[in-house]
Amino acid sequence: MALETGRRTLPKYGHRFSRQDFTLPQLFACLVLRKFFQTDYRGICEILNDCPALCEQVGLKKVPHFTTLQKKERTLLRDAAIKRMLSETVALYHDLDSSSTTEKKARMRLIWRLRTPPVSRSNAPAATT
Repeated sequence: MALETGRRTLPKYGHRFSRQDFTLPQLFACLVLRKFFQTDYRGICEILNDCPALCEQVGLKKVPHFTTLQKKERTLLRDAAIKRMLSETVALYHDLDSSSTTEKKARMRLIWRLRTPPVSRSNAPAATT
């Protein structure tokens, strides 16, 4: 959801001569996850390292360095519209996980869902009638 929001509203890259390791929507999604998990820049990088499925969801081939996120947040949040978009996207994540009793449980449930491989229908046990 955060990646799609970023794709709809942000340019692909910040500058035409940038290294283009990460797109702005990918970095925006990482910043939304950082706010959602209520962690610092190093913490979200550790979470991304521990959850390859999360990196896959965001489309990351490698985890950005924490200073990349720090610098990009500083430049992105100069714009009030982007600051509001970041807050609203984080609020949407909290609304989606509001069925749990606490935010910590919601975050842990999200990590568990991302670490658990999906069950393939071809490997599922056959239903007996």
